[in-house]
Amino acid sequence: MSDVLLATAFCLKNDPKQTAKMRPYAPLGTLFAAAAVRECGFSVALYDAMLCDGLEEFEALLAAERPAIVAIYEDQFNFLNKMCLGHARTTAFAISRKSREAGARVLAAGADVSDEPALYFKQGVEFAIAGEADETLCELVESLLGGRGPAAEDIRGLVFPDAGTTGGVRRTPRRPPQADADTFPAPAWDMFDAARYRTAWRGHHGYFSINMVTTRGCPFHCNWCAKPIWGQHYAIRSPRSVAEEMARLKREFQPDHIWFADDIFGLQPKWVARFADEVDKLNAAIPFMVQSRIDLMTKKAVKGLARAGCKRSLARHRKRQSENSRCDGKRHQSG
Repeated sequence: MSDVLLATAFCLKNDPKQTAKMRPYAPLGTLFAAAAVRECGFSVALYDAMLCDGLEEFEALLAAERPAIVAIYEDQFNFLNKMCLGHARTTAFAISRKSREAGARVLAAGADVSDEPALYFKQGVEFAIAGEADETLCELVESLLGGRGPAAEDIRGLVFPDAGTTGGVRRTPRRPPQADADTFPAPAWDMFDAARYRTAWRGHHGYFSINMVTTRGCPFHCNWCAKPIWGQHYAIRSPRSVAEEMARLKREFQPDHIWFADDIFGLQPKWVARFADEVDKLNAAIPFMVQSRIDLMTKKAVKGLARAGCKRSLARHRKRQSENSRCDGKRHQSG
């Protein structure tokens, strides 16, 4: 049994194009949340929908764990949640209904529920967590299960049904994003089903890739990325903490490749140089790919990236116009 069952909703099988590409990545934001809830003293289980065949796996886990709370926790570092919103939302709704039927209280966090909480309330979600959710989730679980801290209705960053308000929802004051990204515990990599992901990657591509992040948010003005979560807030981890996580992944999972899923990598060239130094010290180098901006690629930054193991950078020009991306009939802007 677990106090909290964290569940993701994006499943590759539900999108033929993404199934053909077969580039699955761990629900990184959800692993961060799992670590935070465990640090608060609660037991946690994880339903990772990415490589599942259907909701039968969720139902089996729900029956086995009998959690008091199910938190549908969208991985804010996975752009596919935005590109393929239609079927991810449908799955989230089904998870909510099944959880309520099993007697669990249901919470939801992520960009979509931050934008459209009322849609989730109609499907049985009791509380929506808007914006950066890690700390709000912990406070809410402590309130609901531990009887500690403020009442749920007084916790910052929450949205919940309220028939007496315009639109039928009430929002508590927004929680400012955390300024120090090292405040968050390392992702709960022990909950990652490495064997399942390794089989998928090596079977389709001949190598195994894992995702990481060095930052949260982005200071620029594109309408893509994670604006519903962080606005234009930007927080960066210390070079040492990132290198230590790389060393751990190298030691425990032996990946052939790292995808840094930051909205923007290397905003500070001095940080990149220090990062390369720490990677060298810990023998943590793994070939990796990043996305950044051409105008950030100074000689110092490029040298640092090369020393740390970067093999590819998806760079964008700062004057490039926004372009449309389509998946599941949904259009979003990227820039």
